[in-house]
Amino acid sequence: MKFTLAILAIVTAVTAAPVEKTNCDGFCTDEYAPITCSNGVVYGNACRLNNAKCDPRAFDGVTCNAGDVS
Repeated sequence: MKFTLAILAIVTAVTAAPVEKTNCDGFCTDEYAPITCSNGVVYGNACRLNNAKCDPRAFDGVTCNAGDVS
């Protein structure tokens, strides 16, 4: 009985964990609203940034800010 309750608790904890949704299907509009990141990359809009975030290893420690690119 204790084993069953432990398994149930683990399954509940794993499935209840929040997951960040991203647009990983690759479809984005051509709207230009630049976002500059601390790694020097400028993304054309938030959708393109979210597509790039599909590989979280590429964004370890990287911060991004919306705004005009000079």
